[in-house]
Amino acid sequence: METAFQALPDGRHFQSRVVNKVLTFVLVRGDEESCSERFARLAKQREEEAQEVEEAAAAARQAQEALETEAEAKRKEEEERAIASADARAVVVKRMREHPANAAIQREGCEALASLAAKSAENKTLIARGGGIEALVTAMKDHPAHPGVQQAACRALFNPAYNNAENTVKIPKLGGIEALLKAMKDHP
Repeated sequence: METAFQALPDGRHFQSRVVNKVLTFVLVRGDEESCSERFARLAKQREEEAQEVEEAAAAARQAQEALETEAEAKRKEEEERAIASADARAVVVKRMREHPANAAIQREGCEALASLAAKSAENKTLIARGGGIEALVTAMKDHPAHPGVQQAACRALFNPAYNNAENTVKIPKLGGIEALLKAMKDHP
């Protein structure tokens, strides 16, 4: 059913309706809402509804922007953490290679690599790829009588191997098992 209003000059209006494809007209008194008043009221309602929709859309855009900003901040934080870990891994391995005769540096390096490997699966893989396993085994071979180096290196070899198939294959190939067994024998 469709209804339309048509105003008359004396304030009255016609109300036309289409019901079952039949057009009918009804003369409505002037004391009721006139056609122009009704149209003005309906137009105002539409404007208010459109404004509400626009406000809701703006709120949704703000919420989306906030989520995107939060996600970007989180991504940057994770990226910075990964860069810091990558730098730390590289610095530790480099320092261990530069000072092979210094037992204190080797022990600290082993402890740092153990700690980094315990923090994430990615660190385990990157330590191995960055020469960390070789540095650990070398430290154990170069300082067989130093219990601090041996203990730290044992833990440092365990952490990258734990739940990492690639490293459990790599460590024996690089002599890690022999170094671990020797450390356990020499330092009961």
